[in-house]
Amino acid sequence: MAASGLKLGVEGYFVLNGERFVPVGANYWPASCGFDLWQAWPAAEIRRDLDAFVSLGLNSIRFFLRWQDFEPVEGRYDPKILGRLTELLKWCGERGLYALPTLFTSPAAGAVQEPRWQNQRNLFTDDFMRRRAVDFALTVARLMAPSRSKLIAIDLGHELSRLPDCRTATPAAIQSWCHDMAAAVRGACPKVPVVCGNGPDQITGENGWRLGDLTEFDLQSIHGSAFPHEHPVVFDGLTDPLGHSLLPLYTEIARSFGPVMLSDIGIAPTGGVKQQDAYLQAVLPACWNAGANSFFWTSFHDLPAAGLRHDVEGNLGLVDDAGGVKEGVRGFLDFAQALPEMPRPKVSTDYV
Repeated sequence: MAASGLKLGVEGYFVLNGERFVPVGANYWPASCGFDLWQAWPAAEIRRDLDAFVSLGLNSIRFFLRWQDFEPVEGRYDPKILGRLTELLKWCGERGLYALPTLFTSPAAGAVQEPRWQNQRNLFTDDFMRRRAVDFALTVARLMAPSRSKLIAIDLGHELSRLPDCRTATPAAIQSWCHDMAAAVRGACPKVPVVCGNGPDQITGENGWRLGDLTEFDLQSIHGSAFPHEHPVVFDGLTDPLGHSLLPLYTEIARSFGPVMLSDIGIAPTGGVKQQDAYLQAVLPACWNAGANSFFWTSFHDLPAAGLRHDVEGNLGLVDDAGGVKEGVRGFLDFAQALPEMPRPKVSTDYV
C-alpha cells in the first residue's frame, strides 16, 4: 500500500485521504520520439504533455522504463537516464499526477524493447538474466522510493506473457521470477503495491502466467484490446455484444484473484466514430461493475512508426496531432468524469 494518503483499501479500491480515488490516465510516450523517450528526452514537450493530462481531467500516467536505456552495458547504469527518471517523477508530482511506472517492457506496442546484451538468454530461466533483472528492479525502485507517495503501484512488466521466453520457461520458473522481482521492488520501495500487467492471453491461454499461482502481486492487471484477432473467439467488430462482453469477463475473472486494474484499454480507429462510442459506452461501465479499480488508455499519443511491428498499433492515441481528443474516444474521458459519482459495485470475492 502506498504511503502518505494514497492506499489500496481492503476492498480492492484506492483511497486518497479517506476518499475513493480511481486512477484514470493513459500510457505515455512523447509524440516526437515514442519509445526513444529516455534517449531523446524532449523535456519541454514532456512537460506540455503532462499539463495536457491535467487539463483533460486525467489524474494518472503510466510510463515505461526501457531496460537497455538504463543499463546499456550489462552491470553499468547510465546516470543521465537515471536522473531523467527522477526528473519525470518530479514533474508528475508537481502536477498532482499519480504514476504507474512499468519496469520490463519487451513487447510494448509490438516493438522490440530488450537489451542487446541479453543475447537471446531466457529472461525467466537464465541465472545471469535473473541476477541482472533483480539488480535493475532494485536500482530503479530505490530511485523511485522518495516519490512513493505519488506512485499508484510499480508494474513489473508489460505483457511479459507474450514473450517467446514463456514457451521454454515452466510456470514454476515464471512464478519464481515474479517472486524475486517483487521482493526486490518491495525491498527498495516499501509500501507501494506491486503488479504485473498482461493481456487476455493470461486468462485464455497457457503461457505459465497462472493467476492463482501469482500470489506475489497486490493487484491483478488486465490489458484490453478490441482487435478480434487477439481473442480466442470471433466477434464482428466494435458493435458486437460478444465483443462487448469479453473485457468485463476478463476483469471479473481476474477480480476473483484480487484487486484488478485495467492498464491498457484501446480501440481501432478504423472502426468508425459511432462504433467506437458504442464499444466504450458498453464496455467501460461493465468493467467498473465487474470490479476494475483503475483505467488507463493504451496511449496518450499516436506512436511514430519506427520500431512498430504493426502499423495499426501506432494509431491508438487518445489525442490527435494537434492535441485535441479524437472524436471516437471521447467516451473514455466522459466515463472518467462520471466515475466520482458512480456507485461502487458490490464485488464478490467468491467468483471462482
